[in-house]
Amino acid sequence: EGHNLQEHSIVLCRVGRVKDCPGVTIKCVRGKYDLPHVVKKER
Repeated sequence: EGHNLQEHSIVLCRVGRVKDCPGVTIKCVRGKYDLPHVVKKER
């Protein structure tokens, strides 16, 4: 849940439309550089 990105973090982006955000055509790739994989919460 959430992220730990800061102002000068390095991320890898790819072109791809986000369906729930009109006008946004870039996605950040999770698990590359400073953007970690999604960590699932345990119940």
